[in-house]
Amino acid sequence: RMLPGQFPNGQVPTLTMDLPARQLGGYTGCNALRGTLTAEGDHLRLSPATATRRACAASAVENAFLNALGRAT
Repeated sequence: RMLPGQFPNGQVPTLTMDLPARQLGGYTGCNALRGTLTAEGDHLRLSPATATRRACAASAVENAFLNALGRAT
């Protein structure tokens, strides 16, 4: 479970998806992210393309979040 106290600014990771525009956005707990998504049948592919690159204390959580997005189907 993620708690606001785990992150320097108190914000937990978020993900927003705009299916008609095939866009995703969010916050990794440290950096903003943008990318694309593709929905085919019962599969969803998330492709985070860019993220700001601020250094932060929550980098392990950020890396896990980005890795999970890359594996999502």
